[in-house]
Amino acid sequence: MPEVKFNHRGFAYVRVYIRAPDAPPMSHLAYKVDTGANRTTIGKDFLFDLGYDEAWIISGELLTGDDRPTVATGEPIDDCYIVSLPEICIGDYVGYNWPFLTSLSVQFRNLLGTDTMSFFNWQFEYENDICRYSLIPGKRKTLFNHKEQSMHSLDDLSNKISE
Repeated sequence: MPEVKFNHRGFAYVRVYIRAPDAPPMSHLAYKVDTGANRTTIGKDFLFDLGYDEAWIISGELLTGDDRPTVATGEPIDDCYIVSLPEICIGDYVGYNWPFLTSLSVQFRNLLGTDTMSFFNWQFEYENDICRYSLIPGKRKTLFNHKEQSMHSLDDLSNKISE
């Protein structure tokens, strides 16, 4: 079960590795575990650094109406897209076709929202300043399903490959 220490402000950050388009190496970001965020977010600048472009972002699902997030003033952000990244790793787990919220006009912070958190059991030990998480059994979908979102234990994948 992966374990992370809280930072000096009491927040848990997990390292999320993200694969660039058509590239074997993965880049990583520190993601703040945020039970108040509905969606996992990624900044457009990091997507650009990975090799994604504005046209790719715009090809994602444009959020409209009440689905749009708002800034602190309460104004909705009109150019928010749900983009699907082909592969991510969170601790000992790999995810495919993972949805992230991004915007072309607002630079989002890296928040691990409840849409991603819901795949895991979370244990927060405030007295020890640590957080542990493990994949919820049965939450994952078909192995190597390239059309739907899925999350798998790297140990399970290793066992399948060695069989």
